[in-house]
Amino acid sequence: MKLPKNVGKTDRIARIIIGIILLGVGIFGLTGVWMYVAVVLGLLAIITAVLNYCWLYQLLGFSTAKKETINPLVPPSNPTQPM
Repeated sequence: MKLPKNVGKTDRIARIIIGIILLGVGIFGLTGVWMYVAVVLGLLAIITAVLNYCWLYQLLGFSTAKKETINPLVPPSNPTQPM
């Protein structure tokens, strides 16, 4: 199953940074339930950044990924056809 890409480059970088911070705070700074909450949220942020996919974005119909544009002046390349 291929997931649609709906997380853009800037969003990915932010998720990785926030995920690392949450993991660090959760592991080294918090105790009790808040430790687990921070670690789970940190892992979730990193996983969504790595996969380029956020289920919440899809549920809301939102995307920060660039849409691929097709240039009508350039024919699509087809490597299976001989030249």
